[in-house]
Amino acid sequence: MLSNFKPDPYFKPDLETNFELLQNDPGIGRGTISNCMKVPILHDFAVMLSVYTKIVSSKRVKEITLQEAKDFFDGRVVYHKDYFENFTDIKNAYTFARKLLDYYSEK
Repeated sequence: MLSNFKPDPYFKPDLETNFELLQNDPGIGRGTISNCMKVPILHDFAVMLSVYTKIVSSKRVKEITLQEAKDFFDGRVVYHKDYFENFTDIKNAYTFARKLLDYYSEK
């Protein structure tokens, strides 16, 4: 998963999720959204969160699941963040994914 956080110019992002993020101000710049949605793994994470929040009807289940994801991102994912200090692609991907979690947790 960590091998490629570069945008793929030939990748076609899901328009619905892309427009949702661009229209609803998730605290991420428009250029960052457009760029990150061309990275397949970040795109798939964004689409997964979007679909999950739409199809799961239980507010409590959503809360618990998204909080577990946040705990993982705030704990294990950053456990050895010093290993990645010089890798801006990885740091930017983490920031984008973490902001997506915050955005979809508030929905």
